[in-house]
Amino acid sequence: MNYYQFAEVAVEGKRSSYEPTAAQYSAALKERFRLPVGTPELETDTPAAPHYGRNPSLFRVSGKHLTSANKTGMQLWVRPAYYDALDAREGHVNNGQLAMGTIAASLYQDAIRLDYFDLINISSINNAVTYLPGDRGFAWKLRGSAIRQTESCDDCVIPRLSGSFGKARTLFSQTMMLAGYVGGAVQDNRNDAGYAYVSVGADLILHLTPFDMKLSSEARQHIDSDWADEYDHSAEFRLETSTNSEIRIVGRHNRGSSITAGYGVYW
Repeated sequence: MNYYQFAEVAVEGKRSSYEPTAAQYSAALKERFRLPVGTPELETDTPAAPHYGRNPSLFRVSGKHLTSANKTGMQLWVRPAYYDALDAREGHVNNGQLAMGTIAASLYQDAIRLDYFDLINISSINNAVTYLPGDRGFAWKLRGSAIRQTESCDDCVIPRLSGSFGKARTLFSQTMMLAGYVGGAVQDNRNDAGYAYVSVGADLILHLTPFDMKLSSEARQHIDSDWADEYDHSAEFRLETSTNSEIRIVGRHNRGSSITAGYGVYW
């Protein structure tokens, strides 16, 4: 009844896109009158205040193995601000991401490779937790970066601006989130990859404190390019060892495979 009444009022001077009919409200009112007198047990979830959460910056040292090249080294990873989908929960939007200035570099015996530098990396997700009409669960991503094209190439760091839009739904009492996207990117035409591509992808995020997991997959069709279809798959696992420390394992496959495992400290 409260929802139907709320849907009828103007929001910021505009009428709601969903306006219930009088019959819908009357049906809800009849159901309300059929309920017996009682005192329901309400369960409330009060999140911890942000200052009880982890620090905003993250530094991680990992061992890295390129399975396609049979090469092993070390990866240094720094994110000055602020959070990603698997970070400790207090102080940010669950399942979302807002990261700026993230840099990852791999050190091997014969070379130092820049894996990527993210100027900005945003994921905004409306989980549609109420399942009521009008709560549509839209989601979008935006990333501007200098990034290595694939896991197997060497001289292939390119500027790229990518974005996507889709829908998300929470599952199993909000412990799991599933999102699907369509999008694309513009980039430098290095190695005849073309100046742009279109994509479809999906993310699956699971939270089981202190364990978190994210699985991602994206299929790309390059435009005016010699490249065939490209597929980028990744799996990321996080174990929270304390409020300001973690262990992460990341596997990725994109025309080559890699796996990293390391220890991170928030500062």
